[in-house]
Amino acid sequence: MRDRETVAKVIREALEIVRDGDVTVDPSGGLGLDSTQSMELIMEIEERLDISIPVETLADARTFDQLCAGIMRLES
Repeated sequence: MRDRETVAKVIREALEIVRDGDVTVDPSGGLGLDSTQSMELIMEIEERLDISIPVETLADARTFDQLCAGIMRLES
């Protein structure tokens, strides 16, 4: 199981790729992604963490912190 810092780092790195370098992250703010970017983000995270993320995990996550928590739940 990965710790929260590792998961958060992977999400930030994936966001950097999806947003073409714009990685301003507000942990309690929205992710600011369109549907295509959301799917790209999930694929990047899945590849980096070698896990499968249900679409519902992203749909339920309105913020960076919620996405991080959702991924952490998958690994527990």
